[in-house]
Amino acid sequence: MSLRLAPGCTKPAGVPGERPHAEEKNLKNVELSVDGNTLVIKVDLTRDFGPSSSGKTIIIASTEGNQSLPGKENIKLGLNVYKKK
Repeated sequence: MSLRLAPGCTKPAGVPGERPHAEEKNLKNVELSVDGNTLVIKVDLTRDFGPSSSGKTIIIASTEGNQSLPGKENIKLGLNVYKKK
């Protein structure tokens, strides 16, 4: 198994004392922020990342699994935005 480092990182994700960089979260066309008690999600609906693994849809945006919210590590989000082929 190989570890991938985000640009500018010196340690792999999960190393104690190192906070994951945004690039390591594997967000595709998703921008997350928390404004007070409101989650703000930004997705550019004009982009696409090609077909899904099933080939039935076109991926527009994805968190690629569950991700912690910025500043709220105990709250998770899983998001997929797609359109039919």
